[in-house]
Amino acid sequence: MLVLEVLPKVEAVILRLTSLKFHPGNNMREFMSKYNPEEKMFGDLKLHGPCNPVDYMDSETRKILDAVIKSLDERFGMFRESPLKDFNTVFNFKIWPSDRTSLALYGRDGLENILKFFEPIFDETKDSILNEYLDLKVCIAHYKTMSIYDAYLLVSETASPKFTHLQKVIDLMLSVSCSSAKCERVFSSMKLMKTRLRSNLSQENLQAQINVMVEGPPLHEFKASKAIEHWLGTSRGRHVNGHQAPERKSRQNENDLYNYDEFEVYEK
Repeated sequence: MLVLEVLPKVEAVILRLTSLKFHPGNNMREFMSKYNPEEKMFGDLKLHGPCNPVDYMDSETRKILDAVIKSLDERFGMFRESPLKDFNTVFNFKIWPSDRTSLALYGRDGLENILKFFEPIFDETKDSILNEYLDLKVCIAHYKTMSIYDAYLLVSETASPKFTHLQKVIDLMLSVSCSSAKCERVFSSMKLMKTRLRSNLSQENLQAQINVMVEGPPLHEFKASKAIEHWLGTSRGRHVNGHQAPERKSRQNENDLYNYDEFEVYEK
């Protein structure tokens, strides 16, 4: 998810929560249709114990909804402040005005806020970026039916000389993370990888193993043959009983897995 897509999605959730104060959702409607406190029944199930009437518009329900809405506002409040809110204004072409004069001026202040916040990166190219932003508004008109991510990814892949300086701002927008969840997952992976029994694991190997765990293919798609061949053929590391790479007798296809039953492993 792009940083400029966060706030609209949060606002959509808050609107749904606000609506629940006055109208029951699908789950509540289903519950109310099955719940019969007078006969102590829930659908075909007989209930035991006290069965109190349920009012989805009572004060307690509203307090819970208000607390959730307040928590969301506080948690994602930073996306309503510069420079994060400016990414939405500058690059969300879905909300750009259609009038020519308004479009020419739209987003300029937000782009200046971004350039000011990241001034060490864009100080020398500020004027060029502002001019290229006008060219982007013309170019992006051809991509309005695409998603925001796909449109700017296509702009980046084409590497048009018209956006030489603006491309850095686009790359920044595409790379800014909207949460720290991925970083936290990496730290969790590191804790699983580097236990007290592997305290001597080198930084290079640790980084490589974490990269495989986080970014690597699913286990059922992994073909171990190349890794095994590399490990047996290298002079680095420990080889059990001095085992080296086996002598290959035959191989039909380069993409086939090795059949090590056909190999003769020899020792030094």
